Amino acid sequence: MRQRLLFTCFIFFIMLQNVPAQETIPLYEGNVPNNRTNIPNIEKSEVGDDAITRVHNVSIPTISIYKPEVQDPRGISIIIFPGGGYHILSIDKEGYAIANALNEMGITAFVVKYRMPSETSNLNPAIAPLMDAQRAIQLARQHADDWGIDPAKVGVLGFSAGGHLAAMAATLFDKPAIENNNHVNLRPDFSVLAYPVITFEENFTHKGSRKNLLGKKHSAEQAALFSAEKNISSSTPPAFIFHALDDAAVPVENAMMYFNALRQSGVKKSKLIVYPEGGHGFGLHLPSRNEKWIERLQSWLSVLYP
Repeated sequence: MRQRLLFTCFIFFIMLQNVPAQETIPLYEGNVPNNRTNIPNIEKSEVGDDAITRVHNVSIPTISIYKPEVQDPRGISIIIFPGGGYHILSIDKEGYAIANALNEMGITAFVVKYRMPSETSNLNPAIAPLMDAQRAIQLARQHADDWGIDPAKVGVLGFSAGGHLAAMAATLFDKPAIENNNHVNLRPDFSVLAYPVITFEENFTHKGSRKNLLGKKHSAEQAALFSAEKNISSSTPPAFIFHALDDAAVPVENAMMYFNALRQSGVKKSKLIVYPEGGHGFGLHLPSRNEKWIERLQSWLSVLYP
């Protein structure tokens, strides 16, 4: 009897961690720009032995809206880009679970299921994810009144390769990859970068992310354009960055590069946290510490928006 009760409590806890979105909509109306015509939708989700859901072959991007029961009066919202090396999306661990945690803070969250770059699906695979990131920002601001958010407090949060995408959105906002006839502001107001891929230069890059986005053969100019640390200016929004020193997949130098470039460009109020242990892909919870980065994010946002 006691075991059954414990199991029931465990299942209830898991359900609380992954409350479904109130609404999921396509990022684009009609045809998806930069997609080839008549491509089959071969997207699939699978749960691995580690109980993590991974989404493969995304060609039809969506955005899921998570609104808190009690909304922060400041109207802050955060757009989430899960990681996965531009190959898959770790959609629950680095997407839905994060949205639920932000909701508990009173923050409206959006989870973007962005396209995986593909020669089969995309005319220009390298810009497909950036298009989706900019479109998500555009939609959030266009629907600010409907979704009860402040259009001047829209941030982006990305994990690993999703952190690269968030950093690209934060640095290339003045180079629209999408149609923006109404001149909606595509600049995020802040970014949160979780163990991010930042550079595509040889020494410290995550080679899998670079290969999946740019292909096996790419020019030095392409690598520089997609190295976020090279695109930072005084107009880049402030960032909250965290990384583990023992990350064997994405070197911690990526986070350090971005933070140092922000400082050199005079971008104030940014924060870098380097944890001594944690590895890569830990999501909400560092495996070796009781500290929660999301609580430190909450404190940082309180400084950013008193």
